[in-house]
Amino acid sequence: MITVGYQIDLLNFSMNKSRLNRSMRLADSADFERVFISRKKISGTMFTVLYCFNELNYPRLGMAISRKHFSRAVDRNRVKRLIRESFRQWQQILSKCDLVVLSKLNASYYSNLDLLCSLENQWICLTKDTSAFRSPRNTAITP
Repeated sequence: MITVGYQIDLLNFSMNKSRLNRSMRLADSADFERVFISRKKISGTMFTVLYCFNELNYPRLGMAISRKHFSRAVDRNRVKRLIRESFRQWQQILSKCDLVVLSKLNASYYSNLDLLCSLENQWICLTKDTSAFRSPRNTAITP
């Protein structure tokens, strides 16, 4: 079991039959454009995650997986499935922001486990990065 702050069993990581709701995805180009303009990013070895905060109470995911990085559709679809599943498992921990995951050139050479570990590290960095910017009305203050 690989853990870094949060308990996710990457060795027994299975593609669950439950789907990511349509409301949890970035659907139109205006949403993608807003994230690209925000210029907030977290870079890793295999992926770059761009993010900006939204007015919703949940995170949303968008993906930009390049044909240059993954020439075969099978490989692009595999990476998209891994990103969606990882996001689905982390969505309760992630703050309310819109995310766009970009692939890097060297990502095509890694195994599923390596890609998932890289994504987990990016989610952890994102939670640390966004925790300082969370709205105070979401935190309960007790006297």
